[in-house]
Amino acid sequence: MSVCPFEVLKVRLQSKEYMGKYKNTLHCLTTVLREEGAATLYSGVVAHSWRNCIFNGTFFAGSFAMREHLFARPKTAMESFGADFVCGTVMGLVATPAKMPFMVVKTRLQAASGAKLGTFETMALIAKNEGVPALWKGTVPAATRMSLGGAVSLSCFRLFSNMLGVE
Repeated sequence: MSVCPFEVLKVRLQSKEYMGKYKNTLHCLTTVLREEGAATLYSGVVAHSWRNCIFNGTFFAGSFAMREHLFARPKTAMESFGADFVCGTVMGLVATPAKMPFMVVKTRLQAASGAKLGTFETMALIAKNEGVPALWKGTVPAATRMSLGGAVSLSCFRLFSNMLGVE
C-alpha cells in the first residue's frame, strides 16, 4: 500500500490523457491533491494488492519449487547463481500473465480522474467493452521486464544471502 501513491503519480505522468498537465513529480502530486484529494493517491490499491499477491506468490513459490526439484544441489556459488537465474527468468515469464488483468485494471483506475468503480467491476467493464484479451494488454513487454528482473533479483538475493551467511 505504501507504493500506491508513487504508482498513481507514475501512471499520471506517463499517461497520454495528462500530457502537458504536470511539469514534474512534485507538481503532479500537489495538483492531484488539490484537484482530486488525497484518496486519489490510493486509487487502484485493491487491484495493486491483487497484482502483487498473485505475482509474488507465483514467482517465489515457483522459483523455490523449480530450484528444489529440477536442479541438483549446487556445489559452487556460480552454479547456485545460474540455477536462481534460470528459475527467476522462467517464473518471471510464468507469473506475469497471471497478474496482468489486475495490472491493467490498476493502471486504468490510477489513470482515471475520479474513478468510482471497484477492481472486479472495472475488469468486467474492460472485458465487455474491449474484449477479454484487453485484460492482457502489455503482457509481452511486462513478461520480458519481469523475467529479466526476476532473474537478477533472485540470483543476487541468494548470492548476497550466502555472502552474509543467511540461509
